[in-house]
Amino acid sequence: MSRAKRLLATTTGVLGGTTVLSRVFAEPLDSIVSTGINGCADFDNVRNMTSDCVGWFIVHLIGVAFAISGAVTLLMIIIAGYQIATAKIFGQDRSEGFSRLRAALIGFSICALGWVIVDLFVSFLS
Repeated sequence: MSRAKRLLATTTGVLGGTTVLSRVFAEPLDSIVSTGINGCADFDNVRNMTSDCVGWFIVHLIGVAFAISGAVTLLMIIIAGYQIATAKIFGQDRSEGFSRLRAALIGFSICALGWVIVDLFVSFLS
C-alpha cells in the first residue's frame, strides 16, 4: 500500500469519527442539570436553587468537568496513537506521540485524584 493510500485511509477514519461525534453533540442541551441532583429535593432550575443545594450542585459540576476531562483524554490518546502509527510514514520520531500519550494519562490521573478527594470530602461532610 502506498503512502498516499495509507494517508487517505487514516484521514477518512478521522473524518468519519468526527462526523459521528458531531451528530452526537448536535442536540442542544437545556441545562447542565437535566434530571435533578442527588441530595437536593425539588431542584428544577438553577434559578430556583436554595442554599441547601449549592454544595450538591458544585459536586454535580465537578462530575460534569470530570466527564469532559475523560472525553479530552480519550481524544488525546487517539491523537497520540495516530502520531505513533504515522511517524514512520512522515519520517518523524515516535517520541512525540509517546510524550502526548504520557501527558494525557498523567493529566487524567490528576483529574481523577482531584475528583476522588472532593468526593471523599463531600461524603464526610454529609
